[in-house]
Amino acid sequence: MVKPAAKKQVAGYIQEEHKLSRRRSCVLVGIPTCTTRYQSRKADETPVRARLKELAQQRPRFGYRRLGVLLRREGHHINLKRVLRLYREENLKLRARKRKRVASALRVKPQEVTQVNQIWTMDFMHDTLNGGSRFRTLNILDCFSRAALAVEALAVEVDTSLSGH
Repeated sequence: MVKPAAKKQVAGYIQEEHKLSRRRSCVLVGIPTCTTRYQSRKADETPVRARLKELAQQRPRFGYRRLGVLLRREGHHINLKRVLRLYREENLKLRARKRKRVASALRVKPQEVTQVNQIWTMDFMHDTLNGGSRFRTLNILDCFSRAALAVEALAVEVDTSLSGH
C-alpha cells in the first residue's frame, strides 16, 4: 500500500516532468485533487515537548494526566490525547511500584504433635465413578500416626417429583 503522501509526491513529479495539469496528474495517480492542495497545519510541538520533559523530570511520579493539567495551568492549549502521544514518544512511562508484602497480623505457630489422639484433621473429598455417579467422603485422620480414624461416605438421594396442575 502506498501512502497518500507518496502519491502526492508522484502526482507533483508527473505534473512537473510531463507538463500535465494538476487534475490530469491526480487522475493518473488515482487521488483526489484536493489531496495535492492540502497543507498540514500542525503547530510546532517542540516547546510543549521540552516543557513536558522538564515537568516529568521534576515530578517523576506524575503520569500524563497530571502533567497535562500542569501544562494547561501554564497556559498551553493542549488536549490530553496529545499529551499522551507526546508522553509515549518521549518514553516518559511511569515505572510500576513494587507492592509491599504485608505480613498478616496473627502469626499462629502450628502445635507440636507428640502423641496419638492429640490433634485430628478432617476433610471432605469428592470424586466421580466410571458410571458417572458422584460420591463424597468425610475423612478423619490422626495427625501423629496419619491413621484414618473414620471415612464416612455421604450419600445424597436425589428424587424427582411431578407436580400436577
